[in-house]
Parts: sequence; structure tokens; C-alpha cells
Amino acid sequence: MMRTAWSNSIPLILGGVSNEGLLLYSETKAKPNCLNELDDCRFVVPIELNMDRDSALCKDYGEQLRECYYGDKTPSLDTLHEYLQMVSHEYFWFPIYRTVLSRLEYARSAPTYLYRFDFDSKHFNHLRILSCGKKVRGTCHGDDLSYLFYNSLARKLKNHTREYKCIERLVGLWTQFAASGNPNFDPEQSDLWQPVSAASLEKRQLKCLNISDELKIIDVPDLRKLMVWESFFRRDELL
Repeated sequence: MMRTAWSNSIPLILGGVSNEGLLLYSETKAKPNCLNELDDCRFVVPIELNMDRDSALCKDYGEQLRECYYGDKTPSLDTLHEYLQMVSHEYFWFPIYRTVLSRLEYARSAPTYLYRFDFDSKHFNHLRILSCGKKVRGTCHGDDLSYLFYNSLARKLKNHTREYKCIERLVGLWTQFAASGNPNFDPEQSDLWQPVSAASLEKRQLKCLNISDELKIIDVPDLRKLMVWESFFRRDELL
């Protein structure tokens, strides 16, 4: 659908959070056997490839994923971090990456702005608190929503707090984008957030806006791991 999507002619903001996999933290802790059953990771190979899970090629792809995320470690609760990073990439960051590649192929006349939300609050990252409890820190899938929209979990904040300033930052970017197609709202940083470029990807680099206590352009973390997933697809399957 991306090949002929009407949105290929308009600007797009696209991104995720720094630890999407925290969404599965409690479920995985409650069912640790799912980690023991990963084995050679062949069942982690993307379902879109329609592979026979017992085929030698599927097992090879699975072993590549296991080596990529676990190295010489064994999947278990002791390596929960590795598992959560793998599912973060499987369910969120690799699809985000594929969408960026698609936009660069089929939406060349329209800018694509990529972000990574990385703001960690003890009390205002509501999805993480719901998914993981109050003792776990980090930025979980959906945590950015409370900084864009007031909701039943939120409360009014004093305007000197880190959380309030993050709300100002995020709402400023999104409303400026909605109004103009360009999210750069601060006159002193009018060129900070640039669209993704094919030239950057050719150098095996992909830049994004990291949204935390400050706005900063960084290389997308773990891009080489995302490229492992990419390598399983033919070009016509990927895009």
C-alpha cells in the first residue's frame, strides 16, 4: 500500500520511543517459559516472509537473530534486556525503518521527519508504569502520548518541571508541523530537524531527532541490527 499511498505527496513525522519492548516486560516476567522456548529464534523471523519454520534458510535467519541479540548468551530471564530489545526492533523499529525506506523510494518529493522519544520521568511515563510497575525506568511504547495529549492518567504540572518543559517541546514540534509541514518551531534552531535523506542511508547512517531533556540530532541506535532484519527480504518484498 505504501507504493501508491496518497500520503506519499505530503510531509510525514514518523518515529518511536527508545525502549518500545518495555510494553512486554510484565507479560514476559509472568511467562518466562517463552524465553526458554526461543531456542534458535526461527519463530522470530518475520511472518511476512511466509517461510517454512523447519526450513534450513529459516533456521539460518533465526540463528542470525540469536547471534545479533544474544551473542553467546542464552535466552532466559537473566537476558531479559536482550529479549526486550529484540522485540522492540521486531515489532516497532524495523517496521519504522521499512517505512523510512519506503518513503525514500516512493515519496521522494515529500519530507519525512524521524524522531526517537527518549524522555524518562519517574512519574509521568504512564504506559511504562502501567506495563512495568514503578521500579522500572526507561521510555516505554506509548509514553510519548501523555506529553502530547492530556488524558485520564495525567495531572496538571508546574511549569518549571522537566515534564512540563518536555510537553512544551513536543507540542511545539507537532503543532508547527501541522501548521506548516516543517516541525522546527524554535527560531534559534530553525534548521535542527532535517528530513531523512537517501544520501545518509547510502553511508549506512540514519539521523533522527532524539527528544529528551533537550532536542538533539543523533544516529539511529542499533541501525546495524535493523539491517540484519532488512537482509532477510528481497527488495520487492521489503518495499
